[in-house]
Amino acid sequence: MSAPANISYGLYGAWRLAHGDRDGLNWLDDSLHGFWHSFRAAILVAPLYIVYVLLLAQETEAPFLGFLVLEAEAYVISWVLFPLVMYHMTGILGCRHHYLRHIVAYNWAQVLQNALYLPIVILAGFGILPADLAAMLSLIALGIVLFYSGFIAYAALEVPLTTAVGVVILDLVLSVVINTIIDITARSPVPIQ
Repeated sequence: MSAPANISYGLYGAWRLAHGDRDGLNWLDDSLHGFWHSFRAAILVAPLYIVYVLLLAQETEAPFLGFLVLEAEAYVISWVLFPLVMYHMTGILGCRHHYLRHIVAYNWAQVLQNALYLPIVILAGFGILPADLAAMLSLIALGIVLFYSGFIAYAALEVPLTTAVGVVILDLVLSVVINTIIDITARSPVPIQ
């Protein structure tokens, strides 16, 4: 499958999943090749993420270049850590045979999730959205993203709902840990070179 077709099918499958349609999984290439190509989603999300990071850089006292390097590292880690952890978790949960399908769906879903959330943060950062409205919209977006992630885990891994909730909590904890480490490092008295 060509790269544009792979991206189109991946995004369409993610869109169908976002509407609660399990058949969205049928649009995804859950082969090993499709797994690796689903990380193209990180390239699609990157432009919005760069704007977000540039806004964050204005609020930090860390050296600009050092902060950008930290955020770039965090971005790569966030795209790699969850799939690595889930590889081991699917073995423990007895659903390793659905691992590729889950990560492919998860990766393409990241495009939709970030397209929902990052504009809210960016518009608030530029002062276009009032802080209270941005906070409310961010909370709503977070709820939608968590529900969507849970549905993907439930449908793609074919696990009980409680297990799917556990997968979402694991993803959330990993994100919090990554962000906390970046925040601590950015505020560290040791200069970031």
